[in-house]
Amino acid sequence: MKKYFKQPYIHFWFSIPILLLIGFLNSTKVVSLNLHDTYFIFSFFPLTVLIALLFGLIGLGYWIMHAKGKRLSAWLNFSHMAITIFGLFIAWVLSLFIKDEIAETPMETFDHNMLLQSIILAILLIVILGQLVYFFNLLRGFISNQKKQF
Repeated sequence: MKKYFKQPYIHFWFSIPILLLIGFLNSTKVVSLNLHDTYFIFSFFPLTVLIALLFGLIGLGYWIMHAKGKRLSAWLNFSHMAITIFGLFIAWVLSLFIKDEIAETPMETFDHNMLLQSIILAILLIVILGQLVYFFNLLRGFISNQKKQF
């Protein structure tokens, strides 16, 4: 199991085609976020392309550390992968439960959607803060004098 998390770049790079496929299949949908008094509306496809690009860069960072023979913490690798991949997956699944405004009375729909958007926003903030684990792991790997044992 330890070997599974010693090469996390593979997981991030394999998730890129999945992200692009999801973005292509949902290209007509929009993601809307009501934050305080500002309403943000994003198209779904460019958002998934941006996340795929970030996954590619994260994978590149892990690959460079692997190619240089630097030792990274398996626990930090697992933590970063779990926070990033599962956090985005849970946020995407929860976004599927947002109701259309035609379904019920406007206030019930608004309350339901506001609660879901608040939960999704909290999960996305955890994912963003979880990227600190990635940078800490890379910094720890650069500073550490331990080389990987093959």
